[in-house]
Amino acid sequence: MVLGRRQAAGLRAYCNRKSLSIRAGRSIVLVLTLCSGCLWKGEGMVRSAAVGATLETPTGQRFRLVYGEEDRMLAHLDGHIVTMEGRRVGRNLKVGEWHIPWGLHGMNVWFGQLERKGAQLGLQDQNSGAYYLLARESEEALVPYVGSNVLIEGYVAGSHVVEVLHWQVLEKQGASDQ
Repeated sequence: MVLGRRQAAGLRAYCNRKSLSIRAGRSIVLVLTLCSGCLWKGEGMVRSAAVGATLETPTGQRFRLVYGEEDRMLAHLDGHIVTMEGRRVGRNLKVGEWHIPWGLHGMNVWFGQLERKGAQLGLQDQNSGAYYLLARESEEALVPYVGSNVLIEGYVAGSHVVEVLHWQVLEKQGASDQ
């Protein structure tokens, strides 16, 4: 096949050093954009599955949640609504910040690691960052779970004192709901 003058000029322009670097730069930007994902912000219901936790949005979209060690509590929030920010890559959602606006029973929620402070139990709430003490009536059932991540549902009975009506351990060893 013999190239005409126009075809040869077009081939030279396509293969010159400057055009190759521009095309390579565009390709690199495209690959980096696809790999880093796009920002995602919204809410949905967490569902536990055999492949890990998923988030189902009100529009019916499902994303597999990709989270680190500090967010492993998400895997135990089956049926809870969460608001979340993260990065979406395809059907995967890399978890950033997340909050639980209300519990399964429609009450306020506090969750974090259960600690003993003197004679009382309390937790550093992951939603607000504030420290809450638990009312003395509910302490007896929760004492075995000191050091575990728990989710508490109830109401504020005093100055940073929570009256516990329902609770759930957010750990692998014996998640229990009362």
